[in-house]
Amino acid sequence: MIIKGSPAIQRAVISKDASEEKFSLAIEGYGLATVMRTPGIDFRYTSTNHIMETALVLGIEAARTVIIEEIKFTIGQYGIQVDNRHI
Repeated sequence: MIIKGSPAIQRAVISKDASEEKFSLAIEGYGLATVMRTPGIDFRYTSTNHIMETALVLGIEAARTVIIEEIKFTIGQYGIQVDNRHI
């Protein structure tokens, strides 16, 4: 499917969750604020792993949460579980 409208987005992949009949859109590029304002996109479930862009668009606490989630994801790939207080 071709998605147009944001020149900062290089690639987009749409996937469907079979159990819940929901769609997920993963994009490569920048433009969190643009994506969040796009009609049909639920901004409450929009996220990025770009920390500086998150800080600019959503604030420093949101950026802090992204850092914690990325650390947990990376550590979790090795089967290690760490409490948030230790991160």
